[in-house]
Amino acid sequence: MNDVRFALRILARNPGSTAIIVTLLALGTGASTTIFSLFDAVLLGALPVRHPEQLMRMVQQFQKPLGTRSEFPYVFYKALRDGSKTLGPVFGERNWYEHFRMTEPEPAEEITVHGVTAEFFDALGVRPLTGRLLMADDATRKFDMPPAVLSYNFWRKRFGGDPESVHGRTLAIRGHRFLIVGVMAPGFHGISVDNSPDVRIPLQAYSVFIPNFNVDRGEFELAGRLRPGITQSQARAECLAIWFPVMKEYYEKTEKDSPETVAALLKRGMDVQSLERGTSILRDNFSDPFKLLMASVSLLLVIVGLNVAGLLLARAAARQREMAVRLAVGGTPLRLGRQLVVESGLLSAAGAAGGLIVALITIPLALHSLPPVRALDTSIVPISLDLGLNWRVFLFLLASSAITMLIFAVSPVIATLRCSIDSVLRTARSSRSFRGRQLLIAGQIALCTFLLASAGLLARSFKRLHDTPSGFAVDSIATFRCEFDTSKSPAGAIDAVLERVREIPGVISAATSSSGVMREHGIFANVVPAGQRITRADFMGCNVNRVSRDYFRAMGMRLLAGRNFIPSDVAAPKQTTPVKTIVNEAFVQRFFPGSNGIGKRFGTGVEGSIAPAESEIVGVVSDAKYRSLRDPIRPMFYSLETGLDSGFTLNVRTRVSPESIIQPVRRALASAVPALAILETGTLAQAADDTTAPERITAALASLFAGMATLLAGIGTYGLLAYAITQRRREIGIRMALGARSGQVAGLIAGQTFAIAATGIIAGLIAALLAGPTIRSLLYDVSPRDPISLTAAAIFVLFIAVVATIGPALEAIHIQPAGTLRVEG
Repeated sequence: MNDVRFALRILARNPGSTAIIVTLLALGTGASTTIFSLFDAVLLGALPVRHPEQLMRMVQQFQKPLGTRSEFPYVFYKALRDGSKTLGPVFGERNWYEHFRMTEPEPAEEITVHGVTAEFFDALGVRPLTGRLLMADDATRKFDMPPAVLSYNFWRKRFGGDPESVHGRTLAIRGHRFLIVGVMAPGFHGISVDNSPDVRIPLQAYSVFIPNFNVDRGEFELAGRLRPGITQSQARAECLAIWFPVMKEYYEKTEKDSPETVAALLKRGMDVQSLERGTSILRDNFSDPFKLLMASVSLLLVIVGLNVAGLLLARAAARQREMAVRLAVGGTPLRLGRQLVVESGLLSAAGAAGGLIVALITIPLALHSLPPVRALDTSIVPISLDLGLNWRVFLFLLASSAITMLIFAVSPVIATLRCSIDSVLRTARSSRSFRGRQLLIAGQIALCTFLLASAGLLARSFKRLHDTPSGFAVDSIATFRCEFDTSKSPAGAIDAVLERVREIPGVISAATSSSGVMREHGIFANVVPAGQRITRADFMGCNVNRVSRDYFRAMGMRLLAGRNFIPSDVAAPKQTTPVKTIVNEAFVQRFFPGSNGIGKRFGTGVEGSIAPAESEIVGVVSDAKYRSLRDPIRPMFYSLETGLDSGFTLNVRTRVSPESIIQPVRRALASAVPALAILETGTLAQAADDTTAPERITAALASLFAGMATLLAGIGTYGLLAYAITQRRREIGIRMALGARSGQVAGLIAGQTFAIAATGIIAGLIAALLAGPTIRSLLYDVSPRDPISLTAAAIFVLFIAVVATIGPALEAIHIQPAGTLRVEG
C-alpha cells in the first residue's frame, strides 16, 4: 500500500504525461476490445443453449458456389429420428426463403417464418421467456389456428416487450391466423449465432398456406444431439450407414429415368459436423476480414505499448538522480523495480477502465456499421448479433491490458536497475535509456509501415473492385423487389404495371426479372450443349434469369447478335419445341466457341444426365456481372417471362436521378395493382456498392488503425528527438562553440532520425512481404507485393519522421553555446 500511495503521488505530480499515457492505453484497449467482441460473437462464441458441444449438424459438401449445406429430405429426418442410436433427439428447421406478409397486428409488414420439427426446442434445451414452446402434439394435430413462437427481438419491436401483450393474441400471416403461444428469451437464435426468424411454427403448419402441401417433398436443415458416451466419429459412421439406403431409394423414386443421376447424387455422401459454435451468415461472409482486423488492432495495441514504454523511459531518465539517491541510502534494486511495476500497474488499470468505457460506446456502433447481408432469395437478412462484455470479452480486455503493461513496464524497470550510482550522482549522462528508446521507436515505425502497407493493399484492392464495370447502366437504374398475390391480381396485371411506370416523366424503360442483380445470390443451373453428358465440372456453371421483353434496354445491355425476345417466344405449357433464349458472350465462348451461337441448342440437368435440346439461342447480349462486382463473368442465359410468380424485381431506367423516381414509381404501382407489396426499394448503384461492403469496411478500418499507428509513431519520434536534444545540449553547445554551423547540427539530428526510420521501414516492408500471401484472398486484382502500396507506405512513414524532426531540429540550432555551457558547467 505504501508503493500504491507513493505511485499515486508520482502520477499526480505529472498530470500531463499521465493523462496522455492513460488516453493512449484507453483508446488502444477499447479499440481492440470492440473488434474482439465482433470476432468472439461470430467466430468463437458457442450457441447459448444446453451443452452446445453435444450438438451435431448433418451436411453435404457441394461444389462452389454452394459449398457446405445442410439440405436433406424429410424421409432422412424420419429415418434418423427413428433409427439412430448415437443421436437423440434429431431435429430440423426449414427456411422457405419466401415472403410472409403479416397484416395483423397493424401495421402490415414482411416477416420471416421458419418451420421446425417437434423436437426443435427440447433438443436445444431452451426455455421461453414467457408462455410455452412448441410441443410434440403440435406436429400431429389438425391446425384450426396453428401455434406460433415469437423471437425476442420481434416481440420487442411489435409488442413493446410487455409479457401480457401476447397472451391469447393472434397473428394474421397471408390471411391465416396463428395463435401466439410463447416468446423466446433474448440471445436465442436457434442454431444460428447472428440471425433469427421473426416467427417459428410447426413444420406441418405450412399446410395452411398451401392446401396440398406435402412435408415429404421439402428439404430441411438437420441436426441432433450426441447421446452420452458417443463420439462424433461414431455418429458420422452411423448417420452415413442410415443415409445411403434411405437416399438411394429416395433418389430412385424422384429420378426414375436416370440411374446415372442417382449415382452422381449418392457420390456427394454426407458428413456430421460440430454445431457447438452454430451457423453464422456473418462468419460465411466476413470470416477473413474479421481475422485481419483482429490482427491489425492487436498490432496497434503493441504500438501503443511501445509508445508508452518510450514515454516511461523518458520519465525514468528524468528520475535517475532520485533512483540513485534511494539506492545510495540503502534501497535495493528489487525494491525500486517493484515501485515502478506498481506505477505501471496503476497506469494499466486506469487505461483498462478507460478502454472499458470506450468499448461500451463503440460496440453498438460496430454492430450498426456491419454491411447488409442477403439470403438465398436476395432479401436482406436482419442481423441479431449479441455483442457485449461477456466473460471472454472481459477476459480479453484484462489480458490485453496486462500484456500491454508488460510491453511498457519492462524497459523503464531495466533502465532503473542498470542505473549507476556513481555516474548519476556525478551528473554524468547515461545513453542506455536513449538507445532503448531508439529501439522502441524503430519497432513502432516497423509496425506502422507494416500496417500502412497492408492498408494500402486493401485500399487499392477496393478501388479496383469499385471501379470494375458491371455491364449494366448502374447509375441510372432504380430497383423494386415486389410481391403480389396472384389469386387477387387480374390477368395482365404486370403489363399494367409496366405501362403505368413507363408513363412517368423521366423513365426511359422498365422491365421485370425473376431475380435482381447485384444481390449476392441468384439462380444457377448445370448447362451443357444438347446431347452432352453433364459432369461435375458443369455444376452450377451458368446463371439463369427470366426477364420481360424490354429487360436488356432497361438494364443498358447491348444486343450483339441475333434478335431480342418477341411475344411468340413465350413457352406454351406443354411445348415440345425448344424454348427461345438469349445468352451472353461468355456463354457462347464457353459452350459454342468459334460461332456466334445463334440457333445452337442446349439443356440443363443434374450430374450424370444427358442434356436435352430444351433451349435454343436466338440472341446474344453483352456480358454483365450477375451477383456482385467481385463475381467473375459467368455464362448466362435468359428466358422470356411466361407469367410472373408472386415475387419479382422491377428495374426502372431513368434519365434523371434514380433516387428521385422511387416515390413516383411506388405511387404508380399502388394505383395499378393495389394488392402489390413492395418489399424493398433502392438503386442499382447502391446495390453494387453493397457487394463491395466487406472490402470497403476492411480497407476503411485497416486505414484507420494504420493512421492511428502512424500518429503514434510520429509522436514517439518527436518525443525521442526532443529527449535527445535535452540529453545532448552540452554536446551540441560544445560543437557550436567550436564552429559547427546550424546546418551541420540539423544534419546530425536528421541523420539520427533517418537511421532509426530506415531501420524500422525496412523491417516493416520485410514483414509486409512475408505476410502478403496471408491476405491474398482479401485482394482483388492487386498483388500482395504491389510495389505502389509498399513504396507509398515507406514514403509516408519517412515523411512523418521528417515532420517529427522539424521541431527538435529547430530547437537544436537555436541552442546558445555560452548559456548552455555555463548552465551545464
